[in-house]
Amino acid sequence: MTFTLHLLRMFFMKISGRHSYCNILNLISPVDIRSQTGAGIKYVFIPATEHKSTISVAGIYDYTNRSDKPGNYNTQTIRISVRFRTKQILFNHKLEFSFTSFYQPSIKNIKDAIFRFETNLKLPLSKHFLDNSTYRFTEDDVVSVGRKRVDTKLTFGVGVNF
Repeated sequence: MTFTLHLLRMFFMKISGRHSYCNILNLISPVDIRSQTGAGIKYVFIPATEHKSTISVAGIYDYTNRSDKPGNYNTQTIRISVRFRTKQILFNHKLEFSFTSFYQPSIKNIKDAIFRFETNLKLPLSKHFLDNSTYRFTEDDVVSVGRKRVDTKLTFGVGVNF
Protein backbone atom coordinates (compact mmCIF):
# COMPACT_ATOMS: atom_id res chain seq x y z
CA MET A 1 0.00 0.00 0.00
CA THR A 2 1.38 3.41 -0.92
CA PHE A 3 0.34 6.73 0.51
CA THR A 4 1.04 9.90 -1.43
CA LEU A 5 0.36 13.39 -0.13
CA HIS A 6 -0.41 15.79 -2.95
CA LEU A 7 0.56 19.29 -2.02
CA LEU A 8 -2.23 20.98 -3.97
CA ARG A 9 -5.62 20.33 -2.41
CA MET A 10 -5.81 16.57 -2.77
CA PHE A 11 -5.17 13.50 -0.69
CA PHE A 12 -4.69 10.43 -2.78
CA MET A 13 -4.05 6.82 -1.84
CA LYS A 14 -2.27 4.43 -4.14
CA ILE A 15 -2.91 0.72 -3.69
CA SER A 16 -0.63 -1.36 -5.75
CA GLY A 17 1.38 -4.16 -6.84
CA ARG A 18 2.12 -1.89 -9.79
CA HIS A 19 0.70 1.63 -9.42
CA SER A 20 -3.08 1.61 -9.72
CA TYR A 21 -4.77 4.56 -8.08
CA CYS A 22 -7.86 4.94 -5.93
CA ASN A 23 -9.23 8.40 -5.09
CA ILE A 24 -10.08 8.78 -1.43
CA LEU A 25 -10.77 12.49 -1.05
CA ASN A 26 -10.87 15.14 -3.73
CA LEU A 27 -11.33 18.70 -2.56
CA ILE A 28 -10.89 20.32 -5.99
CA SER A 29 -13.92 19.31 -8.01
CA PRO A 30 -17.40 19.38 -6.52
CA VAL A 31 -18.49 16.44 -8.69
CA ASP A 32 -20.44 13.81 -6.82
CA ILE A 33 -20.29 11.22 -9.60
CA ARG A 34 -18.65 11.17 -13.02
CA SER A 35 -18.85 7.95 -14.95
CA GLN A 36 -17.69 7.17 -18.45
CA THR A 37 -18.57 3.89 -20.10
CA GLY A 38 -17.73 2.88 -23.62
CA ALA A 39 -15.82 0.74 -26.05
CA GLY A 40 -13.20 1.33 -28.67
CA ILE A 41 -10.02 0.18 -30.30
CA LYS A 42 -6.40 0.53 -29.23
CA TYR A 43 -3.28 0.32 -31.35
CA VAL A 44 0.06 -0.41 -29.70
CA PHE A 45 2.63 1.11 -32.03
CA ILE A 46 5.64 0.64 -29.72
CA PRO A 47 5.04 -2.70 -27.96
CA ALA A 48 8.32 -2.99 -26.01
CA THR A 49 7.79 -3.33 -22.25
CA GLU A 50 10.27 -0.56 -21.46
CA HIS A 51 9.09 1.79 -24.22
CA LYS A 52 5.35 1.18 -24.69
CA SER A 53 3.20 3.66 -26.63
CA THR A 54 -0.46 3.37 -27.61
CA ILE A 55 -3.23 5.35 -29.26
CA SER A 56 -6.91 4.56 -28.82
CA VAL A 57 -10.28 5.76 -30.08
CA ALA A 58 -13.54 5.00 -28.29
CA GLY A 59 -17.18 5.97 -28.15
CA ILE A 60 -18.20 6.72 -24.56
CA TYR A 61 -21.28 7.65 -22.58
CA ASP A 62 -20.40 10.42 -20.12
CA TYR A 63 -22.59 11.08 -17.07
CA THR A 64 -21.66 13.83 -14.60
CA ASN A 65 -23.62 14.51 -11.42
CA ARG A 66 -22.42 17.81 -9.95
CA SER A 67 -22.78 18.79 -6.32
CA ASP A 68 -26.04 20.29 -5.20
CA LYS A 69 -25.40 24.04 -5.57
CA PRO A 70 -27.58 26.69 -7.22
CA GLY A 71 -26.71 26.88 -10.92
CA ASN A 72 -25.16 23.41 -11.15
CA TYR A 73 -26.76 20.82 -13.36
CA ASN A 74 -26.12 17.23 -14.32
CA THR A 75 -24.97 16.29 -17.82
CA GLN A 76 -25.32 13.23 -20.00
CA THR A 77 -23.68 13.06 -23.41
CA ILE A 78 -22.07 10.75 -25.93
CA ARG A 79 -18.41 11.54 -26.59
CA ILE A 80 -15.64 10.39 -28.86
CA SER A 81 -12.44 9.78 -26.90
CA VAL A 82 -8.99 9.89 -28.49
CA ARG A 83 -6.14 8.94 -26.16
CA PHE A 84 -2.36 8.80 -26.54
CA ARG A 85 -0.27 7.10 -23.86
CA THR A 86 3.43 6.38 -23.57
CA LYS A 87 5.58 4.92 -20.84
CA GLN A 88 9.35 5.06 -21.07
CA ILE A 89 11.65 3.26 -18.64
CA LEU A 90 15.08 4.82 -18.97
CA PHE A 91 18.63 4.44 -17.68
CA ASN A 92 18.38 0.77 -16.70
CA HIS A 93 15.16 1.27 -14.65
CA LYS A 94 16.53 4.35 -12.85
CA LEU A 95 13.85 6.67 -14.27
CA GLU A 96 10.28 6.12 -15.46
CA PHE A 97 8.52 8.74 -17.58
CA SER A 98 4.88 8.46 -18.61
CA PHE A 99 2.58 10.75 -20.57
CA THR A 100 -1.15 10.40 -21.14
CA SER A 101 -3.39 12.78 -23.04
CA PHE A 102 -6.95 12.56 -24.23
CA TYR A 103 -9.44 14.68 -26.08
CA GLN A 104 -13.15 13.94 -25.63
CA PRO A 105 -15.51 16.11 -27.70
CA SER A 106 -19.25 15.71 -27.35
CA ILE A 107 -20.99 14.35 -30.43
CA LYS A 108 -23.83 16.90 -30.03
CA ASN A 109 -21.48 19.90 -29.95
CA ILE A 110 -17.79 19.41 -30.77
CA LYS A 111 -16.91 22.63 -28.88
CA ASP A 112 -18.04 20.94 -25.66
CA ALA A 113 -14.95 18.87 -24.94
CA ILE A 114 -12.71 17.57 -22.21
CA PHE A 115 -8.99 17.85 -22.82
CA ARG A 116 -6.44 16.49 -20.39
CA PHE A 117 -2.80 15.60 -20.30
CA GLU A 118 -0.70 14.24 -17.50
CA THR A 119 3.04 13.73 -17.24
CA ASN A 120 4.51 11.59 -14.53
CA LEU A 121 8.12 11.14 -13.49
CA LYS A 122 9.07 8.31 -11.12
CA LEU A 123 12.52 7.98 -9.66
CA PRO A 124 13.18 4.75 -7.75
CA LEU A 125 15.12 5.54 -4.58
CA SER A 126 15.56 1.87 -3.64
CA LYS A 127 13.82 -1.44 -4.29
CA HIS A 128 10.80 -0.42 -2.20
CA PHE A 129 10.77 3.41 -2.25
CA LEU A 130 10.20 5.85 -5.10
CA ASP A 131 9.89 9.58 -5.66
CA ASN A 132 6.91 10.61 -7.80
CA SER A 133 6.17 13.94 -9.52
CA THR A 134 3.07 14.61 -11.64
CA TYR A 135 1.89 17.57 -13.69
CA ARG A 136 -1.71 17.55 -14.87
CA PHE A 137 -3.57 19.98 -17.14
CA THR A 138 -7.34 19.67 -17.51
CA GLU A 139 -9.84 21.69 -19.52
CA ASP A 140 -13.49 20.73 -19.06
CA ASP A 141 -16.48 21.88 -21.10
CA VAL A 142 -18.94 22.20 -18.21
CA VAL A 143 -17.76 22.92 -14.68
CA SER A 144 -19.48 23.55 -11.38
CA VAL A 145 -20.50 27.07 -10.41
CA GLY A 146 -17.49 29.07 -9.21
CA ARG A 147 -14.88 26.78 -10.80
CA LYS A 148 -12.51 27.53 -13.65
CA ARG A 149 -12.69 25.57 -16.91
CA VAL A 150 -8.93 25.09 -16.86
CA ASP A 151 -7.16 23.42 -13.96
CA THR A 152 -3.47 22.65 -13.53
CA LYS A 153 -1.94 20.59 -10.78
CA LEU A 154 1.66 19.86 -9.80
CA THR A 155 2.10 17.13 -7.21
CA PHE A 156 5.03 15.47 -5.48
CA GLY A 157 5.03 12.27 -3.49
CA VAL A 158 7.03 9.44 -2.03
CA GLY A 159 5.82 5.90 -2.57
CA VAL A 160 6.39 2.45 -1.14
CA ASN A 161 6.20 -0.65 -3.36
CA PHE A 162 5.72 -4.16 -2.06
